[in-house]
Amino acid sequence: MKNNSGFTMIELLAAIVLLGIMMGSAVPIVVSVMNDQKNKTYIEDAIRLASNADNKMRSDNKVQIPPRGGGCVVMSLDYMDNNAFAKGPYDGEYDKAASFVVVSRNLSTADEEYQYYVRLLEKLESGNYRGVNLVEYNDLYADNARDNYVENVGSDAAFKLTSYKHNRSGLLTAIREANSALCPRGIQAVYVRE
Repeated sequence: MKNNSGFTMIELLAAIVLLGIMMGSAVPIVVSVMNDQKNKTYIEDAIRLASNADNKMRSDNKVQIPPRGGGCVVMSLDYMDNNAFAKGPYDGEYDKAASFVVVSRNLSTADEEYQYYVRLLEKLESGNYRGVNLVEYNDLYADNARDNYVENVGSDAAFKLTSYKHNRSGLLTAIREANSALCPRGIQAVYVRE
């Protein structure tokens, strides 16, 4: 009687094929989970940026309060001087002149609430941008925020606030291309680091 204590070639090939099939189905799932986490990071960073803008607006007496009825104040990430936003989820850098918060006062005269619209863009190696493009602060808390509000933005649409510091009507036009409902009474002030 012969003692065969090993695997046959067919058994080894079948095991390799099964492992290949399992790996082939696992890799897309892992990549999807990683992308979801990166998108979640954009949303979390956008929430932090809006909180920083609120703090800056309420604590810095140099920042003009937006008037009631849809007036806006715009603050760049660079102006808020926050080093916590140096690196983005894809290892690019957040563009401090193209990332900003639009602070608006509610259209209702009885409402003293401020609304914050966040634009947080990471410059990718390809030269394009990815991030959150003028999304209202409260919308960032939605369950599907990372699916609905994180997007790619072409380099031509990633305008810099420094280009518009003294051209508010041009800035207003650029902002309204991303969100047509913003700033019905115009932009009262733009804050960027000189």
